[in-house]
Amino acid sequence: YLEFFRGRRIRVLMFTNAVQFHQAIYDGLADGSLYWVTTSVDAGTPSTFKALRGRDRYLQVLENLSRYAVAGSKGKGMLSVKYIFCDSNCGDDDVAGFAYAMLALRPQKVWLTFDFAPMFLHQWNHDYSEQIKAYAKLYLLLKKHGIEAFH
Repeated sequence: YLEFFRGRRIRVLMFTNAVQFHQAIYDGLADGSLYWVTTSVDAGTPSTFKALRGRDRYLQVLENLSRYAVAGSKGKGMLSVKYIFCDSNCGDDDVAGFAYAMLALRPQKVWLTFDFAPMFLHQWNHDYSEQIKAYAKLYLLLKKHGIEAFH
């Protein structure tokens, strides 16, 4: 599909879990045929990643993202990494781990958001206070080190 779009000079957005490295994604970021590649990591530690995703691939995902970030830094495509705050990833280890991973990777964008599933499930009394605190900590930690996170 990427070759199809590239051949027609159509820039696309792609979502990936980044568990596997694909040269076509790297090339698309480097030449700009992939405008955005987005991955939601949602963890700052291998144990939280495994608990959320069911697979022990945290370090592999970060390695692949680091390669994609290099391609994105060539100035044509962009890598964005998301952190979706949920009840199980708001601890200080996850906040610090994710922040320092982003400092090492230097993706073109870091997105922070909340898990809104409780609202969709009509859990109107869901307490977001821990997620809000973690969001603020992560936002400020990233900002302190020169990365402006977006929501």
